[in-house]
Amino acid sequence: MDWARETFGGAELGDARRVSRLVGMADQAARTPAGRVTEVFENSADREGAFRFLESSAVRSERVSDAVFSSSAARCADQRLIYVPLDGTSLTFTDRTEQRELGRVGSCRPSRGLHVMTALGVDEHGAAVGLLDQKWWARTGKPKSKKDKRKTYGTKHRELETRYWLESLEDASERLERNAPGVAAWYQLDRGADCWPVLSLAVERQMLLTVRSAQDRRLTDQGGQRRFLRQTLKKQPVLGQFEIELPARPNRPARCASITVQACQVAILARVGTHKWQTITMNAVLARERGHAKDPLCWVLLTTAPVDTFDRARAVVDGYTLRWRVEEFHRAWKRGLCHVEESQLQSRDAIIKWATLLAAVATRALRVAKLLRTAPDSPASTEFTKYEIAATFALARRKYDARHHYTLKEVVDVIADLGGFAHKYSGGLPGQTVLGRGLQKIQVIALALQNIEEMR
Repeated sequence: MDWARETFGGAELGDARRVSRLVGMADQAARTPAGRVTEVFENSADREGAFRFLESSAVRSERVSDAVFSSSAARCADQRLIYVPLDGTSLTFTDRTEQRELGRVGSCRPSRGLHVMTALGVDEHGAAVGLLDQKWWARTGKPKSKKDKRKTYGTKHRELETRYWLESLEDASERLERNAPGVAAWYQLDRGADCWPVLSLAVERQMLLTVRSAQDRRLTDQGGQRRFLRQTLKKQPVLGQFEIELPARPNRPARCASITVQACQVAILARVGTHKWQTITMNAVLARERGHAKDPLCWVLLTTAPVDTFDRARAVVDGYTLRWRVEEFHRAWKRGLCHVEESQLQSRDAIIKWATLLAAVATRALRVAKLLRTAPDSPASTEFTKYEIAATFALARRKYDARHHYTLKEVVDVIADLGGFAHKYSGGLPGQTVLGRGLQKIQVIALALQNIEEMR
């Protein structure tokens, strides 16, 4: 409930009763996360209240989202540096009769759903702080042909889906400046954002930004000779070598990769119109894996951060690895924990309100899972109530002492057991999915313990 009040209590909904309803819904969703409203609220009165709130035209989804984003930005105020990975994804919903307010998802055999761009705040230890921005849109009408796309090329980029990258960057930056002044933000973007409007915006607004290059960009000519990005980087001296942990991917197990880095400043010759070019000065880093014969890592990173030393170039690579946090968030939001795509709500505004609430829940679960890795000895009371801690040990039939100050690891290990985590065979540490299953089991007992104490 404390987390729900902090995250949603500042929503400007025009009525204190609406805010109270939203906080209560967030509290219950965090206790029993699920994609369908009927699975989260077992009480008929709570279900009716939730449906009325979500379908009410008086409660705009933007107001709910702003509360989440502003509270997340405020939590960044005690950080020296905050990383902000951005990435887009799509949510697919069942809509056989095409009566729901959705759009086209996919191109070959299109389904129905919505697209969303997410900016996630991550601290220097890699733990999620909160959502800093989300942009929603639906693809309607017929897919554009290549000829149609060429007509909007260049100065009309604000009419394309590129604008969602730009708007997310702008809004997240302004929100951090307003709620966490003095905190440096370093934006991390994947290959989908490798376009001249993003690079130009970063240089123009002096943003600290890194984007992975998707193409071998042309550089300004030198001595009458054409130059290209990759060729130029490969000619630079190797600054040094270090190791990074690569997470598991489909058909690729997790591994420790030995990386060499080369870096330099480049002047990119970007095509901004049919017959118009613009020079954008950036720094570039080439990170290549050594000693791995099959599918070795090779990143070309464009950045506004300095890269003149090995430590600075390595900081660029290390920062880019935190972009995976937004992928982990999408996985927890869509499949691992919240199952947002199972929602049966009809209107687009209701879907976004419910999805935003579940997104905040997924971010909290992601943070707990990461803190177990980076700060296992921190007090469990920072993330769990005393009722949740007591319920955890009671359900697991383990000895519990209310006077003992349990660590996060001690409590999470028991919750993971309740969620079905096989410590002996799984290896590593439990993720947000198994923790979510364990939390679902203890919430009824925790609520009962709280009610018993309040009724005394």
